[in-house]
Amino acid sequence: DEGVQKYTSERQVEMVTLIRKSDDRLRVIESTGQSRLLDEYYELVFKNRKGHIMKIECSRKAYEAIPFNQQGSLTYAKDTLVKFKYIDDTIYN
Repeated sequence: DEGVQKYTSERQVEMVTLIRKSDDRLRVIESTGQSRLLDEYYELVFKNRKGHIMKIECSRKAYEAIPFNQQGSLTYAKDTLVKFKYIDDTIYN
């Protein structure tokens, strides 16, 4: 076991620190001036206590709510956020 991210459907819990956020969104603007986002994808990148990098997909709400360099308990299934609990709050996907 090299300590790499597990991709099982069972929930996993690890102590991690948020080190990066990335997103991919397609913004469409209609001739009427109306704009909308399509194919939104949000990803949080954490480092666990062993120094391994974990990439976790999440909702826009969770993406915006979790502060950088925040250490906490990450619960995830496959590569998707379930919740992130830290001293001030608990963020659910």
